[in-house]
Amino acid sequence: PDEHGLPTRLIVWRSTPFASDEIEALLKASEYPIAWDDGSSDWRVRLVPLPQNSPVPAELLKASCVWESATPFVPPAERHRFRKNGRERPGESPERILTWLFQKEGKPESQVTLLEDLEESKWVNLHETRNRRFSRDTTRTSWVRPGFRLRVKFESPVSGPLIVGDSCHFGLGLFLPVPQC
Repeated sequence: PDEHGLPTRLIVWRSTPFASDEIEALLKASEYPIAWDDGSSDWRVRLVPLPQNSPVPAELLKASCVWESATPFVPPAERHRFRKNGRERPGESPERILTWLFQKEGKPESQVTLLEDLEESKWVNLHETRNRRFSRDTTRTSWVRPGFRLRVKFESPVSGPLIVGDSCHFGLGLFLPVPQC
């Protein structure tokens, strides 16, 4: 993102090569503009296909002890922070959930801190899977959840990419290294 939080590039990457049908889908997606926000502004970005041997941005694969949110982290949909009576569930804070997700991935012990007040958390639109679209037909509400900015400090350097949480395959939950250890 630029200094205003708007993306300058959209990178589609994974550690193993894409299949031909996936490449075809990415090329098809490049034909249409993509909105970064809910569509209320007229700002759009276009996916620009690059040669397959283009280098991945160095920041994405760097190793660091400290990582910060580049895009909002949204806890997975199956995690519920509050009980039906409105009381907070112990261990369901964004910090604790992120710690649990990194432990599940086999990352070293970490300390996670919130970079903003919970009241300042940003509501973000999530990717709508087929099931989510069907439930939206019933509920008439779109899939939005609070997104959080977090800082993660690991005991030892961790190599990227660090991308976790709900809709992480669609740009949310991206962490970038902070140059300090």
